[in-house]
Amino acid sequence: AQGYILLYTVKGFTIKQENQIKSLIELLTKNKNYLVLSLCKPNKLADLNVISIDPKEWVEYFKNASYVITNSYHGTIFSLKFERLFTVLTSSDNIKIKDLLRSLDLESRIIDLQETISFSQQSAEINYERVHESLEEKIALSKKYLVEALDEKKISSSLN
Repeated sequence: AQGYILLYTVKGFTIKQENQIKSLIELLTKNKNYLVLSLCKPNKLADLNVISIDPKEWVEYFKNASYVITNSYHGTIFSLKFERLFTVLTSSDNIKIKDLLRSLDLESRIIDLQETISFSQQSAEINYERVHESLEEKIALSKKYLVEALDEKKISSSLN
């Protein structure tokens, strides 16, 4: 099966930003026979636009992508989940995605479309072993916090 770059975006882009994305796609497809597939939203940069799909199909597109370009939090999460190479197109106001990737030492995957862009890091491999270790630590801390918070709630409600 032919590989593809999955373009999953939830916000539109200016003409300048579209040209930047086109440059990234050209870099990623150089010497590779990738299709560019836009998911859920038509995009003129795509070879194929897949608009109406069910959730299972949506997940499968992420799972099978050769590379993901997204500006969405969920697109970022599913890229991580399925260990895809990815680029997140964001602006300085998208703190949630930036905090997540910073905490996983993956800031190099972010391209801020409002700044001068360098695509040099975008074709680099991602050490998903290290990402998983970091995620496991964060999940353990979250679970510990929830258990402690629930225990405190039990204690305080039994005192009343």
